[in-house]
Amino acid sequence: MSIADKIRNHPLYLFPNFRNFFIGDVLVAIAERFFAITFVWWIVSQEGENGKWVGVLMSLEAVPIFFLSPFVGPLIDRYDKKKCMIMGALMQMLFVSIIAALFYKNMLSFPMLCALSFLMSCFVPQFEDSVSASIALVVDKKHLSSATATQSSSIDFSNIVAASGSAYSVLQFGMLNTILINIALYFVGALFLMSIKLNLSHAHEENDEDGGEEESYFAELKSGFKYIRSNVPLMAFSLLYTAGTIFII
Repeated sequence: MSIADKIRNHPLYLFPNFRNFFIGDVLVAIAERFFAITFVWWIVSQEGENGKWVGVLMSLEAVPIFFLSPFVGPLIDRYDKKKCMIMGALMQMLFVSIIAALFYKNMLSFPMLCALSFLMSCFVPQFEDSVSASIALVVDKKHLSSATATQSSSIDFSNIVAASGSAYSVLQFGMLNTILINIALYFVGALFLMSIKLNLSHAHEENDEDGGEEESYFAELKSGFKYIRSNVPLMAFSLLYTAGTIFII
């Protein structure tokens, strides 16, 4: 197979909805990491010993992601995942916009930044769980593995772009303009997600048409934990992943 054939057979080429989904996901992922790195710069640039405050801020950003993620998944499956992704991105953008306004008025304090960062991070699991649950709905089964591999690359790509882009932006354009760029990344990412022309809740609609009764939230949550406990390899992976996440926090 030639390179041209491989390109034409790639999910990004074949599925316009996946292309918009991927670009939107990448832009929001860059925005999330852009925010974290930008305000590490801001804290370090303040007078005094600020190393410990960087750890406090990053912990507050990580705690809601760690604790909410297992409980958000069953909720995401009950609603339109496209709307959940868009809402997750726009709510994060809202809190960054509030931070930008406070910074512009010289009213941004470290406790305010911590509180707003914590609230913003509460919507990160909603966005990321919606992304994970949507991949199978924007491509066909034949290209699902390729699409999953492509989407997973967005994490490393966003880390690299955010790290270099945030540092360059702070040095060249200043802190306020860097925060505005952060807001723009969320906004443009949300626009790409809005351009997805699919109903990402059709799986539940099909169940309703078949006359199946929808499980309650707690029943789905319980069945999910039960499945993980019954699958030894998955259980081992979950424990290792949890331990690694705690170490990162």
